[in-house]
Amino acid sequence: MRRFYSFAGAIAILFLLAAWTVLERPLGTAAREQQALRVHVALVLFPFLATLSTLGVARTYRTEDRERRVWLGLSGAFLLWTLGRVAFAFHHYRGTGGPSPEVDAFTGAFFLAVLASMGEEVRRIRELGLLARSQLAFLAVVGFAVLALGAAVFLRPVLGHSPLTARDLVGLGFTLLSILLVPLGLAPAVAFRGGLWGYAWALFSAGMLCLGVGIMWLVNAVFYGAWFEGHPGNLLEMAGFALVAAGGIWHETTLRAEG
Repeated sequence: MRRFYSFAGAIAILFLLAAWTVLERPLGTAAREQQALRVHVALVLFPFLATLSTLGVARTYRTEDRERRVWLGLSGAFLLWTLGRVAFAFHHYRGTGGPSPEVDAFTGAFFLAVLASMGEEVRRIRELGLLARSQLAFLAVVGFAVLALGAAVFLRPVLGHSPLTARDLVGLGFTLLSILLVPLGLAPAVAFRGGLWGYAWALFSAGMLCLGVGIMWLVNAVFYGAWFEGHPGNLLEMAGFALVAAGGIWHETTLRAEG
């Protein structure tokens, strides 16, 4: 477990530094530009760490194992988000406002990959009989609660437009996909409670919860011109990927110890 604690400690330090960067309110153009650079680096770094961590988990499984496909899909999804953040930074420094087609394409591909992978994991869990009806009901309640939050806080600006533009529809779609990410992401933690695997999935699912809510917040901010480098939604995004990365390294360490 020494490897996990070293990795988790490094992640925690990086997150604290990134959080300080997001929350600082610099004065002067030069200071704001320096903050912007640090924030964009952090927004690329954390999903990239999650990419490497989940790829490490995938490599510990045999080629024919379904879990290998799940973790490879997650790694690919996080890589797509990383590339989307690179495109977002380039778009920002190019000086054009609002979302861009390249960023939207990477974001849409991310959702397709991550939801397909989590759907495969949930199907496997159900085949193993690890989700009771009460647990499924709990996940459904969580999903509806996040939907209510999204409708009240994030969807209202979109639904208030009449008629809806193409830009509104993209924002609406990304928000609804973020909502779906929460119950799917929590399912493994509910199913695999207890034991070393349970800790890994608890970290992973906590990360997915942060990502689901954080992405909803950020989509709303970006599409309606309210995003800036110090936006608090960045903290949820970075925390989500940091927790996923930590969960992945825990899972990989456990699998290697068992094998």
